[in-house]
Amino acid sequence: MSTCANTGDPQPFGNHEIRHRDNGQAIGGVDFHGPDDENGSVTIGYGVIPSARGRGCGSEALRGLLLFARARGGTCVKGDAHHGNTASQHVMTAAGMRPAGEDERVRYFEIAWTGTTAIADPP
Repeated sequence: MSTCANTGDPQPFGNHEIRHRDNGQAIGGVDFHGPDDENGSVTIGYGVIPSARGRGCGSEALRGLLLFARARGGTCVKGDAHHGNTASQHVMTAAGMRPAGEDERVRYFEIAWTGTTAIADPP
């Protein structure tokens, strides 16, 4: 996943739209918050418009992003959500990420792969 280091361009590890499968309407986005680090770890983010929430769109998009990262040599994907944002926490766990700690503001989640085996494979 060293695309940015090699070319100076973070693509394809930038922003990606989430589009409704039936009508193609943009309903949110998923992204990498920058290139992978020296260990192949990257941090992600996502958002879905209010009218599309609660339908599994965020989890489905995040699962796709996890597979995308893994297929390109990623070793770990990390994310976080504020303590009160239980919906976002649910999206990450539904996508296969596991709690990895917390601080006074947020809970941290991650999924990591060793070789060809995920420590927590996305469902």
